[in-house]
Amino acid sequence: MKTTKIGVLFLALMVGMAGIVTPTMAATEDEIQNSIDKGVVWLLGQQNVDGSWGSSDQVARTGFALVKLEDRSREKGFEPLDPTGPYYDAISTGLDYLMTQKNNEDITGDPSDKNSNGNAISFNSGGWHQTYHTGIALMAIANSGDYATDVQDMVDWFIKYQNPDGGWRYTGDNQNPSDNSNVGYAALGLGYAEQYGADIGDIKTGLSSYVDYIQNDVDGDLDDGGSGYTGPNDGWVNILKTGNLIFEAGLVGDTAESQRVKDAADYIVRHWNDNNADPGWRPHHYQAMYAAMKGLESLQIEKIGSAPEIDWYAEFSTVIVATQNVDGSWPNDYWGDSMLSTVWALLTLEKVTIVQSAPGFMTGGGSVFTKDGVRVTHGFELNCDRTQTPNNLEINWGKGNKFHLDTLVSATCIDDLAIEPNPPKAGFDTYRGTGTGEYNGVAGATAKWIFTDAGEPGKDDTASIEISDANGVILTVSGKLDRGNQQAHKSKEK
Repeated sequence: MKTTKIGVLFLALMVGMAGIVTPTMAATEDEIQNSIDKGVVWLLGQQNVDGSWGSSDQVARTGFALVKLEDRSREKGFEPLDPTGPYYDAISTGLDYLMTQKNNEDITGDPSDKNSNGNAISFNSGGWHQTYHTGIALMAIANSGDYATDVQDMVDWFIKYQNPDGGWRYTGDNQNPSDNSNVGYAALGLGYAEQYGADIGDIKTGLSSYVDYIQNDVDGDLDDGGSGYTGPNDGWVNILKTGNLIFEAGLVGDTAESQRVKDAADYIVRHWNDNNADPGWRPHHYQAMYAAMKGLESLQIEKIGSAPEIDWYAEFSTVIVATQNVDGSWPNDYWGDSMLSTVWALLTLEKVTIVQSAPGFMTGGGSVFTKDGVRVTHGFELNCDRTQTPNNLEINWGKGNKFHLDTLVSATCIDDLAIEPNPPKAGFDTYRGTGTGEYNGVAGATAKWIFTDAGEPGKDDTASIEISDANGVILTVSGKLDRGNQQAHKSKEK
């Protein structure tokens, strides 16, 4: 094994390896949920008084823990910063801690300054590993659904320091060459930022070129289709970085049918049963499982290989459940201590990643009620690709209050496996979007929403809407439609 380190190197010490865990039966859904519950309880118990996690490299550790808790909060029906949510105190104090760790950089006049405020934000550990820390912090801050200005400022930092080869290295000073462990976390943070409304467009062309470069050519050897470290043939190709590559490819527009995604998946299949944690993922290489999951799940690839197909999630979840410690944590990872192993295991168990938007559009509308009983009506036609038109949204409530969408800022259409629309099957059932527009005729308002299509006749469809102006939040509403219907459509139906 090489002595050069990969992944979250700055957080980890390599540990001794045990024998391969080979449970005879797949973990059941009840066992998976019980494992998640125990892990979350343990994770909550590790938070420091200042809101952080860990005793070193706290920005990254805190970022990982927050992403997990934010996602779990949404699963329980609460936005992460809803004061009535189950993890509000942990999430809010964790985010407050991250805000104290920002490094602001004056970029006035630089082309990277997309929001024209002259500021870029990064995070580091002792002046080092800015790319890791900033990418992981960006995941958590963007995933909170708040801090829009800070999120764009962090994206602007990545734009400014993107290397000519399209990737990033450790320090954010255009340090060459890029490596695909750093790039993996940069891309993940940028994916979260884009889903929640940030402009990352300038990054994608270079990143796509980087994916082409770092992928090992298909020429008949065991590394075909995999990702190298600083070069495609550097001798350090593995499943971890290949999972990063698949996520990066999806972020720049690839699909499950794109050739470089297929080649990468073939690499993972070829090394699936390797009796090691590098280039493989056994016996319990939690970061490698997380990296593979985030790539495959982002493109909704449920099985890989053929004759027989590999149900990657079934195998990962079985090993994760089987290796959990009695206290709810997980043992040390190949590149991380127990705290990192635990967050990687939990994120993998619940498939926590950015799912790339499906094609199509959604139409419809209806009514939902606020907690105070105010009827909120909405009507819309919105594309999953925000560059396509038309995109219309009108929201009305109270005594003449009105929001009119002018610009669709972000759009993500996904298939929530808990929702079964029937008929038709459009390839997605949930539309998450953000936009800017007019509130009662005054420009500068912002809105974010989640619309679902749970089948006909619409009685189980849901709408969650939040509208803000310069003074703060002016409307929050969520629930099943009282009247109306929301319909997901394939692109060809339009």
